[in-house]
Amino acid sequence: MKGWQLGLFAQDEYRLRPDLTITAGLRWDPNLPPNTPAGGRGAAFRPGQQSQRFPNAPVGLVFPGDSGVDAALMPTTYGYFQPRVGFSWQPSFLPRTVVRGAFGMFTGPLPYSTYNHTADIAPFSPVYNINADPGGGFIIPFDSPWSTFATTNYTSPFPPFASTSYRPPSNSVILQPVDVEAVFAKNFHAIMTQSWDLAIDQQLSKDLALHIAYVGKESYHLGTILDRNPGIYSTNPALSGQRLTYPNFSRILEETSIGTSPYQSLQVGLEKRMSHGLQARSNFTWSKVIDMSATGNIAVQGGLPNPFDLRWNRGISDLNVPFVSTTYFVYTTPDPKSWNALERGALGGWEISAIVNANSGSPFSICGCGNGQNGSESDQYGDRADRVPNVPTLVHHGSQQQWLNQYLNPAAFVTNALGTFGNSGKNPFITPTVNTTDAALLKNWVFHERYGLQFRWEMFNAFNHPSFGGPNTDPTSSNFGQITGTGAIPPRVMQAALKLKF
Repeated sequence: MKGWQLGLFAQDEYRLRPDLTITAGLRWDPNLPPNTPAGGRGAAFRPGQQSQRFPNAPVGLVFPGDSGVDAALMPTTYGYFQPRVGFSWQPSFLPRTVVRGAFGMFTGPLPYSTYNHTADIAPFSPVYNINADPGGGFIIPFDSPWSTFATTNYTSPFPPFASTSYRPPSNSVILQPVDVEAVFAKNFHAIMTQSWDLAIDQQLSKDLALHIAYVGKESYHLGTILDRNPGIYSTNPALSGQRLTYPNFSRILEETSIGTSPYQSLQVGLEKRMSHGLQARSNFTWSKVIDMSATGNIAVQGGLPNPFDLRWNRGISDLNVPFVSTTYFVYTTPDPKSWNALERGALGGWEISAIVNANSGSPFSICGCGNGQNGSESDQYGDRADRVPNVPTLVHHGSQQQWLNQYLNPAAFVTNALGTFGNSGKNPFITPTVNTTDAALLKNWVFHERYGLQFRWEMFNAFNHPSFGGPNTDPTSSNFGQITGTGAIPPRVMQAALKLKF
């Protein structure tokens, strides 16, 4: 990809009164999408439009050079004006208090990696799927896989799809159904985020301060992948799951900008600056994030689980961690000059430090795992289970051994009914909390100013606190609701070192 990215901004600060300062600015970031390489690789999906560049393409698949499609594959948009304003106020009647607030709008350039899959479309770089059927007696011979593939007339289609400079002829054969791995929506826009906060800083003593803040954000035009040609459920088994909306296509994965995501948080911090050998800080955040999908990167995930009802996909984000607490301290033992050299060398100047993390686990949903998580027959494989009415979920109840064996009530969920996506919510539960402490003990000795010796002993997960994974979320499994694996934090690891400096 090749393109320009432009950003212009102006900002100034105004001191309206001795105790009140205003900062204001404006930024402009137009969305100037890059151009595709030579040959205009990539495509767009425009229902009802026939390509003139490649007439053998199915109706709806058009390319740079066709009417309304340029080499950028998405519209250029200029209206990204982003005002920012903030204030800082130190009331004269509260000399140890500062109140701060701000509002701003922010956008950013689209990562060029978003274009990666837009080139993997026939006739530039077609994708072929060869599926074995061991039960039916069909096994793919790896030494000659194309010898069993009638779609390409039992021959390999490669080359010429070997370079970005390849220019397919206008009469290129485009085999159907066409798999469209990525196209941009006709009205695609770059992401925009509004952010606001209000904070109070209170000096409690000469070296101790308290920080309390509310921070909120609202993001919109979030990149969200939508399959425009999902499978359709039918009571006729021969038709159920067929992609009947556009029968000349298989998937049509469209990168849209329909996503929104609000974020709300309370943030509290307590800071002790260095005095008497001790420096410490503790931060706590209570927050909530809602979205339709955690990422719009097609290399990470496919389309929305339910392309027919966008609201069904909206709920607690996969990125949501409601409670996060982080505390660190560094303490250096006294090194009085009244001590003799032996006492100071043995007892003085030891540094002890630790980082203590405690946070909620990860959110999770209950899988609609019947029929390969595709009971809806939509071919998106993201169904959720059905909730059994009036049966309590009993999440994380009892002693540790009890909730390891039954983190949730397995009787509260069943596989979703055929033709439905499941009525249980998105990410209503969270995995067990994560608590870990990393600590270090350090001592430096200096000899004749030129030489130094350092001893360092470090412990990760110092108290060997167990970290547990999430429960089995498959209602069809015999161990549904059980936790059978460990989490991301490994058992305690220690290391020690001596370092000679000269």
